[in-house]
Amino acid sequence: MHFLPPGVQIRRCGVETTLTARCVGDERREKLLDVAERVLAAPNTQLKASAPRFATVAVPREMLGKVIGPQGSNVKSIERDTSCRVSILQDTGEVSIFAPSSEALAEASRRIQVIRAFAYPNRETGD
Repeated sequence: MHFLPPGVQIRRCGVETTLTARCVGDERREKLLDVAERVLAAPNTQLKASAPRFATVAVPREMLGKVIGPQGSNVKSIERDTSCRVSILQDTGEVSIFAPSSEALAEASRRIQVIRAFAYPNRETGD
């Protein structure tokens, strides 16, 4: 038997009929949705602390060299110490941080902000 939604017209052996009866599958699906609706009344508003995170930090293009460091040493140390992945778009000056947790993201972002602040202390940072 095919499961078709109610109200669908079918033609069988030259006779056209409209389905009005509900299938057993429809009742089971509605019961499942009712139970799910009671249990999951609202979505979670916050992620777990251990959920992977992503953020971008805007850095002026002339400061990118300081953020990267000699032979990438600053980026490498941030990645090694925080277990984050740091990606730099040199065209726009965006530094993307991919972190395994919120704590790691906060630490990597803080370290980039510190490097940016020490590179040009008298310059507006764009925050």
